[in-house]
Amino acid sequence: MLSHRQIPTFFYDAKDFNIIIKLNKEQESQFDNILQQTWKQAEEAKAFRYILNIRSSKSLKGEYRFLAQLNPERAQCRRAPESVTSMLQPFNSIGFNFTKLAQQEILFDIGNGDTNDIIAINASPLEQGHCLVLTERLKCLPQIMTEYSLYKVTELCLLSNSWSLRAIFNSLCAHASVNHLHWHLYYLKYEMLLEYIVINIFDNYLLTIKTYLQYITDVCFFVRIFAVIHPMYTY
Repeated sequence: MLSHRQIPTFFYDAKDFNIIIKLNKEQESQFDNILQQTWKQAEEAKAFRYILNIRSSKSLKGEYRFLAQLNPERAQCRRAPESVTSMLQPFNSIGFNFTKLAQQEILFDIGNGDTNDIIAINASPLEQGHCLVLTERLKCLPQIMTEYSLYKVTELCLLSNSWSLRAIFNSLCAHASVNHLHWHLYYLKYEMLLEYIVINIFDNYLLTIKTYLQYITDVCFFVRIFAVIHPMYTY
């Protein structure tokens, strides 16, 4: 439920998690409803740099079925990306960071109400509901994944009852435009590679993706998330 403060807080616990979700069947949870409702309110308040208008979408032919979308406003209107030269580049308080958000960009708090853990809009959205999960925001951490941020975004995914909610992390030197710890969250009603990929169980917490070993980054990322999450939640 949401508290009634200047920046509302969404309270939850493990009983709110949705463990089983049916593919291609939308049955939104309270979290989904509040996320989409507050995102729409921000859009109506003109908090975004542009109104999302995906001109066309196309599934590309081939083994991986990549999705291509035409969203010219993002290229034309988004904030200029920060100059990044190293994956270990430290946080820099000069210039834009997520402590400088306008209040209308913050949707709600997902922590104890101190605005350290929040969900904010992505002012240059890629998809419907495109938000940023900002964990330990006031610590001014660089864009390097932390165990806490992974746990927090996993909990948000479990709060959703929608198969189309996506959580995405892009690191420095992998098109992250702001060097301040954040995850992307949005709804995309299109099956992604890791949802239909063939996997093999290698060990208790390790999976191998035999056919796709050339995409070593994806393999390591998938294995790492599984290894961290599996001991945390026992079903």
